[in-house]
Amino acid sequence: MIDPEARRQGRRWIRVAAAFAAVSLLLVLNAVLRPFDPLPEGAARIPTSAFGPRDLCTLEAATSPVHGTLHGDPTHTDWPVWLSRPAGHVAFVEWPHGWSVRFEPDFELLNERGRAVAWWGSEIVLTQVPLESAAGTTDDPYIARGIVLGGCYG
Repeated sequence: MIDPEARRQGRRWIRVAAAFAAVSLLLVLNAVLRPFDPLPEGAARIPTSAFGPRDLCTLEAATSPVHGTLHGDPTHTDWPVWLSRPAGHVAFVEWPHGWSVRFEPDFELLNERGRAVAWWGSEIVLTQVPLESAAGTTDDPYIARGIVLGGCYG
């Protein structure tokens, strides 16, 4: 005969394991389904990171932040948005999760809420992204995080 206390303990562990499995499944589904988030009308996907909005951001600034002029081209389907840096260098950036671009009627960089936050030729300074943190190439892009165009991203 199984001790009633041992039976209760066993049931408790089963509930804990089931809760852990359910949370794990939700996290996996969230990661898998994120690329299918709906886009604002007329918008195109751009490379984004997993970092979404946060409630708190530090004010720590990079000593040499990434900065450049916003440019893009709808024919560059893999990387339609980039920063033109001084001396003609190009810097590729992964924007926060949910961001996109709209090319018509005007070029607009859209945040996760679909609100335009920058336009063609806008000067962009990623104040918390140091130049030395990446090469700025498509293989090693800068990750826009911290305070980015009026939002805080994680």
